[in-house]
Amino acid sequence: MILNLNSQIIWVFVDLLILFVLMKKFLFGPITQMLDDRAQQVSDTLDQADKRLAEAEQQQTAHNRKKNRKA
Repeated sequence: MILNLNSQIIWVFVDLLILFVLMKKFLFGPITQMLDDRAQQVSDTLDQADKRLAEAEQQQTAHNRKKNRKA
């Protein structure tokens, strides 16, 4: 009975190890890549928003200067 229980524990660990290796190869890699791609997209979008904000502020400043010259 004790030998059988120890054998089962060993096989459970072996099965879990195999499952972990398969998940690491086929699941964790693609998910990590997908998350990295998404983080890059978010970063690019934020950079683009910062550039547009700077352009808008620059245009607003130019408009205010023209408005003040006319007044």
